[in-house]
Amino acid sequence: MINTYTRAYTEVLETISHLSDEERNKIPRKKINYYIENKDENYIFKINPDICLYKQNISSEANAIFISLFKNYFAN
Repeated sequence: MINTYTRAYTEVLETISHLSDEERNKIPRKKINYYIENKDENYIFKINPDICLYKQNISSEANAIFISLFKNYFAN
């Protein structure tokens, strides 16, 4: 059985790797480490930085994580 959250963590890590250092540093290191420790090592996910994020093939679980990250660390 595929664990959709471990795949979502892989997608989130790939996506935040494209953020600037300033933006990435807004996310607590503890949270990023959790994603690293729990990601799906066998799942390969790449985003195309030339296409808007909402047009990428991102899972609903990863999307939910992005919403939480935005709400907690980026929204003023």
